Amino acid sequence: FDDVDRLTTPARIAANARAEIGPRAEIELVAQGAVVAALTSRAPDSGGLVAGLEASDVAVVVCRNSLASAGLSADDLLEGVGQAHAKAVSSNSYGKVHVTRLFPCEVRVPV
Repeated sequence: FDDVDRLTTPARIAANARAEIGPRAEIELVAQGAVVAALTSRAPDSGGLVAGLEASDVAVVVCRNSLASAGLSADDLLEGVGQAHAKAVSSNSYGKVHVTRLFPCEVRVPV
């Protein structure tokens, strides 16, 4: 799989969640591991995927630790991609948030 392709299914789930629950909740697609490189200037083809999620009001963020492990920095991220706090990505105690795990991504939807 190309790393951009690995983001397609989680992106679709996030966009579908937005369509189902409407604007009342924040939805995040959190990328972890090596796939974070697909959300940087090294993979400009991901720009369309990010833009589509932004249009659906879905936040796209990467794990800070994964970004550092890949030798990348926040300056390398595509426009519209943010950083998640490492603790938030690695913790399993999300409170009232439904998490769909599709390695290498999570889709977080408040319930």
